[in-house]
This record gives sequence, structure tokens and C-alpha cells, in this order.
Amino acid sequence: MTCRLASQPRFLAAVPVRAFGPKRGGAKGGPPVPEYKETKFSSAMSEFINIKGEDAFPLGPPKGANKIYQAHRDYVLPKLSPTIEFLAKKFREQYVREAIYPDVKIFLDPLRERRPEDTLQKLRKEKLVAGVINARDEFDDVDLVFPHRTPFTITKTDHGLVRPFHVRFNDEEIMVTHVDMTQHLKTREYLHIEF
Repeated sequence: MTCRLASQPRFLAAVPVRAFGPKRGGAKGGPPVPEYKETKFSSAMSEFINIKGEDAFPLGPPKGANKIYQAHRDYVLPKLSPTIEFLAKKFREQYVREAIYPDVKIFLDPLRERRPEDTLQKLRKEKLVAGVINARDEFDDVDLVFPHRTPFTITKTDHGLVRPFHVRFNDEEIMVTHVDMTQHLKTREYLHIEF
């Protein structure tokens, strides 16, 4: 293979194609090169399950039994979640301590006050989300019902998990910040918001 260098148009550099790598075997007398075979490794836990069977585990085999190294995320996430929550709380406190509130107010308008018959299952069927504003100094808890899009307004806003929002209720604006949102385990729909 030859190539021409741009800076010196009359100079040709020749580089052999097979300059690196193993030499070709066969008719030229070199040793034949073995074909590449992919080796499949199995974890010790999957080997144990193959020998003993899944009946050896009364509660079923462990998650991620076929992982070669490191732990399965279902075991790691519960251990990391307190640290993640602690970090989020510190970010929230830092944001509030800076006392720089955004110029644009985002309003979360509830549909109505939550009644005793408004269970999470009933609200989910009606495409509504339950919300609570936790009690502060001289104010009691406020239980409200929000439209289905309210959690997405919070999560899709810039710094939505730490920035202040305003809830209009009983002709007054209540400034709130997000504390927690509960999701359905299977469908991942938002069921409950806590401010």
C-alpha cells in the first residue's frame, strides 16, 4: 500500500499491509493461526444453580445470578438510596440558603381538596395525583388532588427537585418545594406528591 504525503508531493511512502500481527501460515511454512473462539464464562452462582437446581432456594434464586463480577443493581440501590436522599437534601438546603429565587413563578394548581373517599387506587383510575403540603409552624397539613401532569411539571423543570413552586389554594399562594414522589411499582406512574 502506498500513500502520498501532502507536504512533499514527489515523495512516496510505502508501508507493507501485513507489517504487524502474526505471519500467515500454511503453504509458506509458518505455523497455522488458530481461529478465534469466544470463551463463555459462567458465574459461581449460576453453576451452583445448574448443579442444585432452583429448588435449593425457598424464595427463588438470587437476582443477577449470571453476573460475573460486581453486585446486581437490585441489591446495590437500596444501600445507596439513603446516601442519595441525604445528598439531595443537602442540595435542597444549599439552594434555599442561597436565597436566589427564580424570577418566573411556576404555579401548581390543584383541582380540589382531597376527600376521605379519594384513595390512591381511585385517583389512579381517574388519572389524578394525590398531594400533601406538610405542616409548617402554625399551618396544618393540606391534602390536595392535582392533575396527572403535575409530577412531570416538577421533574421536567430546570432544578425542579430543589426549586420553589407556588400552589394556589383558597385564594392564597403557598410556596412549596418538592420533598418526595411515590410511584407505582410496576407501571411507574406517579401516585403521590409530598411538598
